[in-house]
Amino acid sequence: MIKERHSLQCRATGKLLFDRALYSVALTYRRILVPYDDSEYSKRALDFALAIARTFNSQLHLLNIVEELNPSPRMERQYIISPKTGERESFEQYLKELYQDMKIDAKQMLAAQSRQIDSQGIETKTKVLLGHAPSKIAEYIREEGIDMVVMGTLSRKGISRIAGLGSVARKISEDASCPVILIH
Repeated sequence: MIKERHSLQCRATGKLLFDRALYSVALTYRRILVPYDDSEYSKRALDFALAIARTFNSQLHLLNIVEELNPSPRMERQYIISPKTGERESFEQYLKELYQDMKIDAKQMLAAQSRQIDSQGIETKTKVLLGHAPSKIAEYIREEGIDMVVMGTLSRKGISRIAGLGSVARKISEDASCPVILIH
């Protein structure tokens, strides 16, 4: 028997989104994934996921994907001057250093968010991966047993909606083995 009633309402419409008293037997969201890049869209998704995590006493997973570039073979044979050392290095070495720096920055960003969320009494787990975002997110969902994904997305209209057909959010919403909530 449920001793407390927890519900989640949309601030804009006042519509009831979740009611733990009604759904606690059927739905359990123990692990919620938020792909996070510190954009306004991912911040909105995180806010929404926090409300769900409070309602269901869930663990929140913050994931950042550092996208790999696919340089042409011609570029791979080029040399550049390293911004760090001022020495000549291969483009391949430059990319390795760039990815490493990007991963460090992403880890720091996620750690800051994690500390803030942990202070609210919500358990968090963070991860930074290198690769193709849709593939890495899908892989993470499977490996971690994610029960729900909450992610931000652009609100596209008209012809720009057609251009957005290859978006990460669309791909995850189609392929994920768990519920996916897209936040505009």
